[in-house]
Amino acid sequence: MSKDCRAYALLFPRVGCILGYAGGQTDEWINYTLLAMNLLAAMHVAKLQSSVQRRELEQGKKFLVYSFVSIIGVILFQIILCLVLGCAGISIVWCALAGWIMSERKDLAGYVRARKFDFVVMAGELLTLALDFIAIVYYMRVADLDTTVAHGLAIVLGAAISRSYHKANPVSDIDGDYVNAQLNDDDRNNASVEHKNSKSSLLMD
Repeated sequence: MSKDCRAYALLFPRVGCILGYAGGQTDEWINYTLLAMNLLAAMHVAKLQSSVQRRELEQGKKFLVYSFVSIIGVILFQIILCLVLGCAGISIVWCALAGWIMSERKDLAGYVRARKFDFVVMAGELLTLALDFIAIVYYMRVADLDTTVAHGLAIVLGAAISRSYHKANPVSDIDGDYVNAQLNDDDRNNASVEHKNSKSSLLMD
């Protein structure tokens, strides 16, 4: 994120320089790959979080809108920051997504334990976060300290966006209500089986 794009006087060429890593193809490939992976992971997490809030339909829609607007806001923040500082890159965006994913996953922990979950998808998310970490370490070695600080702050920003929404819009406790709901479903299923078995026994008698 340290390459200088201030040589461009006009806005659109300068924004193009920022988004294109000032012509750095390796940086462009690394960061846009991570951006795509983090976006896919975030979309899945957002869908799962929205389904958790399905009892309150408007709350689920509000969460999706808030998440979308937040991502747009982070992208604009990245561009404006680089316009001011003359840097280039999109790493703040995928770092913020990584922080958001980790925070939302923590919030969803009880729900995931209570229901069947696609472990292939979860493995993909863990792989994405692992590659994020590797990239951060890589840039820690090849870029200046400002880049590493920006990555760390962007992760905190993403987590803060997640937490601020849930603090302002509390819903049913996932570790409590949703796990209990699942356990109640299991109890009802068990009771139904026992009832059928007792009826069969009576008929046989």
